Amino acid sequence: MVVYDDDHYYTGGVIAEKLRGDGLEVTLVTPVTPANEVAIWTVYTWEQDRILKRILTLGIHIKTRTSLSEIQSGGVIAECIYTGRKEEIPASTIVLVTSREPRDDLYRSLRDEIDIERIGDCLAPGTVATAVYSGHRYARELDADVPVGVPFLRER
Repeated sequence: MVVYDDDHYYTGGVIAEKLRGDGLEVTLVTPVTPANEVAIWTVYTWEQDRILKRILTLGIHIKTRTSLSEIQSGGVIAECIYTGRKEEIPASTIVLVTSREPRDDLYRSLRDEIDIERIGDCLAPGTVATAVYSGHRYARELDADVPVGVPFLRER
């Protein structure tokens, strides 16, 4: 099993952990990131040490700075971004954790019929916290006069 994580947050690690918990051999592959690490974005949320400890404790194999050059029926061809050296990683299944796209089909089908706003993952997919904040903010501003421009003050 290969999990290709081009999201750089917690999703790839969580999926790898779940699959490993189901008894599967898992290799977590991640391409270019700002650092040579898995789940690099979790540095900002102070979760990275716990995530990496758990991944390594479970015996999940990690390949960083590696891209997928080919997906085949029996696995993937992984390529080092520095040397171009290729390596075959056997896998019966490949899980791609890549771009997040808005799910706005319902919005698009209704926007010409009723006054409707997009919030949360319909507008821009993100974390659970971001979706909750988006809903909370929309509810606060529903009947309020919303100022134009930045909704907060910055120190200079």
